[in-house]
Parts: sequence; structure tokens; C-alpha cells
Amino acid sequence: MLSRALGAAQGSYLAALAVVAAVDLRIAAVVLAIGALGVAWTSVRRRRPSAPDWSGLTRFLNFVGIATVGSLVLSVGLATVGLPSSATPPRPATAGPFDAPDIYLVLLDGYPRADTLKSARGFDNSEFLEEADRLGFDLAERAHSNYNRTGLTLASFLNAAPIDDLMPNPPGGIVAQNRWLSSLISRASAVQVARQLGYEFVHLPTDVAYLTPWSADRLIDAGQLSAFEYQVMANGLLTEHPTYSMIPLFRADHAQRILGTFEALEGLAQEASAGPRLVFAHVMAPHHPIVFRRDGTAVTVDDCYWEDCNLAEPLSESLKADVVEQIEFTSTLVLNTARTIIDASPGSVVVFFSDHGFRHWLGDGSETFRSLLLAHTPDHPSLFPATSTPVNVIPRILNAYLGTTQPLADESFWATTAGAESYFPLRTFTTEPSP
Repeated sequence: MLSRALGAAQGSYLAALAVVAAVDLRIAAVVLAIGALGVAWTSVRRRRPSAPDWSGLTRFLNFVGIATVGSLVLSVGLATVGLPSSATPPRPATAGPFDAPDIYLVLLDGYPRADTLKSARGFDNSEFLEEADRLGFDLAERAHSNYNRTGLTLASFLNAAPIDDLMPNPPGGIVAQNRWLSSLISRASAVQVARQLGYEFVHLPTDVAYLTPWSADRLIDAGQLSAFEYQVMANGLLTEHPTYSMIPLFRADHAQRILGTFEALEGLAQEASAGPRLVFAHVMAPHHPIVFRRDGTAVTVDDCYWEDCNLAEPLSESLKADVVEQIEFTSTLVLNTARTIIDASPGSVVVFFSDHGFRHWLGDGSETFRSLLLAHTPDHPSLFPATSTPVNVIPRILNAYLGTTQPLADESFWATTAGAESYFPLRTFTTEPSP
């Protein structure tokens, strides 16, 4: 009886302590102190001549555990009050049209447009673009992003609408705004049109939880660290200085996730499917940190080691070369994956696009919007005009291949102006901003 009571007490207490430590070490210290007081109180009681009664300690520590977890649940609940609904309609039981093509939408985070690479990096990307052309891809030569931040671009892209329409009265502060964006990304109303026509929505995510459309019918994880695991390792009890002890592991995991995502895309192309699929993959490449050489081998660049990349202009010649090499390796992965998909299913629609440009050329406000868009659209050549943007990618495809009449959204430019503390207010440009 004594051992069972002690085990229950320890289990409740340690569970509470582990959960809180992963969230906030200061709260964990309070929970630890409460536990210590409980142990001290029990020790005093044990000095009495009567046999020790552990039931009081068990109830006390159970209360601590329940109260701690309850407070976390309440905090999460309050954080979601007032958010736009992310509920999605059920997918029809029947498959889509037998001739509906699979659709692959691959976001290459931070892939710059060719003119930026030429003028700012001294790199001619024509070899990659010419090979893509031979594979049947059309290049939107003046493609641009609608926003200069990934969260805004993703929410707009997956809902085929401007952020001003999706968030007419945004909350204050970046944390609350990211919660809204996360809900909108999960809603993915443009994708739901395809789902209602029988498409399966398949997503290959990054490790950034709020950028993940959790409404996908199928999430394919490449097997790397989850956002929760990353936070526990970076901020929990395991280490006080993650910069020195954890980041080498994070870098290796980051590189493997990129490789694993491209491998998973190729695996999907060769996989039998009962119906058409809309596959959306978000790849954190060639976005920093720099982890690849041109040939795919690992590299360490001190100025771009992890999230605190020091890429302010002007870049040194060696750092320019490092940036370009990672772009070149990303291009190699793109071409290999494109060949595999097209060989397995020549009728597939395949779009590689980016959410923003290099975004570290601080002297040029227009560069941040200059993005990549390559589209393989069988039987519908030149489906995307030269100035295409992410917001209308899904409607253009569904209108062309499935006969829908989805309206096309405004393709203006919107730039954040408040720095890191808020996305809003947004500044609107109808033409590419001047340097």
C-alpha cells in the first residue's frame, strides 16, 4: 500500500514538473518548491509515533499535478478564444474525377528570383532554369510574393485571399497574430475546394508548428524533431545554453528534414493512389542557415550558423559563395524530384515557388518580393502569367483542370512596417517597390 501510494505521488508530481519545465522554467521552480514543502511536511509528520500515512501527500501532489496541467489547458483555451474557425468540411467518400491530375505544390522558402541572384550575388541561374524548361516547366519571369513574411504568404496562399480580407481587424502583438495566422493556415479554404472535388490533401511540413495546415488529410513527417521536441531541448531542463550544446544537433536535423522532404515527394509520386492528391510541401531551403555545399555535403559557415544569421549587406565574397552553393544544391534537389514526379505521372501538375526573396538585402525594398515560380502544367501551357504571385496559384490550377470558377485575388504587394513586434500595419504597393 505504501509503495503504491508513493509511486502515485511521484508519478503525478514528476509528470506535472516535466510538462511545466518544457514550457517555463520559472513555473517549474515554483512547482519544485511546492513539492519540497510537501516532502518536508510529510517528514515532520513521520516523526510522530504513529505509522506514516502517505495518503495525504498523495492527495496533495495529485492536486499539484492536476492544477498545473489544468492551468496549462486553460491558458491554451484562452489563447484560442476569438480565433477564426479552422474547422474544415469532411472530404467526400467518393474519389475525384478519374482524369483529375495529381497536384504538387512545393514551397522553396527564400528562393530568390533570377534577376536578384544576378545583380546581388553575381550568380547566373540560367543553367537550372534551362533544365527546368527542358522538363516542361514554364518560368514566371517577374514572379513576386504578395508579402515579405512567410506566415502572411502562407495564410494568403492557402486561402486564396489577401490578408486584409482574412484579418480585417488583426489583434495586437506578434504572438496573437501568429495564432490567427495558424488558424487561417489550418483552414486552408482554397484547398478545401479541391477536397470537395475528391482530392486528398497531403502535407509535408517544416518543424514550425504554426505554419502547418493541421487540417490536411495526411501529414507526412520526415522523422525529424517535432516543434515540441525542439522547444523542450532548446528551453527545457536539458540545457541552459542551447547555442553551444544543442545547435549542432538542430543543424543536422534541419539538413535531414530538407533531404527527407524531397525523398518523401519522390516516394509519393511512385505510390499507388485511389484518387487524385493535392500535395503541399514546405521546404526550408535555400533559406538560412547554410548547411549544404553545392554537392550536398555538410558545411559550417560561422556567419550563418543558425537562426541568428549575420547576412547584412554588403556580404563578403566568401559568404556570397556560400549562399549561392546552398541555392545550387537546392536546385539540384528540385530537378531530381521534378524528374521523378514527371516520369511516374507525366500528367501531374507541379509548381515550385517561393514565399519571398533573399530578404537580407536591406538596401533594396523590392528584392524581398522577387520570388521563384516554375510550373509544369500539361495541356495548359503558360497557365501562370509572368507576374504571378502565390495567392492565385491554387485557383488558377483548379479553374484550368477542374472547371471551377474561383475568383482571382488582388496580386498587389504588402510589406510589414512594424519590425519584429507586429505584422501590422501593412503597407500596400500596386507595383514593385523601388529600391
